[in-house]
Amino acid sequence: MLVGKGVRANLTLSTYQRMYEDQVVSYPRTEDKTITPEQFKDLAPLVDKIAAVAGVDAGLLTHRQPRSTHVKPRGAHGANRPGLKVPSSLDEIEHKYGKAGRLIYEMLAKNHLAMLAEDYRCEHQKGHVEKYPDFVGIANVHTSPGWWAVFDPDAGDDTAESDGNESNKGVGQTAQPFIFEGANKRPSIRR
Repeated sequence: MLVGKGVRANLTLSTYQRMYEDQVVSYPRTEDKTITPEQFKDLAPLVDKIAAVAGVDAGLLTHRQPRSTHVKPRGAHGANRPGLKVPSSLDEIEHKYGKAGRLIYEMLAKNHLAMLAEDYRCEHQKGHVEKYPDFVGIANVHTSPGWWAVFDPDAGDDTAESDGNESNKGVGQTAQPFIFEGANKRPSIRR
């Protein structure tokens, strides 16, 4: 995710390792996608402090109890997350670990905090042109940002849709026809 923000992979790895050794972030080399109940319990009292450092509105963090989608009794190291030593600010992290450290902590903190936010909700709309019902248009209209208000996984990805994208406004009332025309390549002649 940090490559899209201009941070090379080897810098991310070396910076993360230093931050792990200082207990600012969790174990870096894990394949776990969830955390254990014990890991959740350890971070629960630090949630508001982590939110303040990461610039997240603590009022969005309404699910303060473990959710079965994110907290499971299996796993070794647990998903990547902030460590038990919470810095005072992102500026402190940047001063000690550089820009990469700041981005790592901010991303991990927001990603972890997102599990405490409401679910993301959207309305799935389908529509078709009256005379041509086989041609269907589909749009997902955001009705509640939920955890996206805490952590946007597409942030920094120039190819991702944004809330200003037309598709987020729903199926419209007009259609613009487009005819795609293609032709096969001429076969090569072997001599």
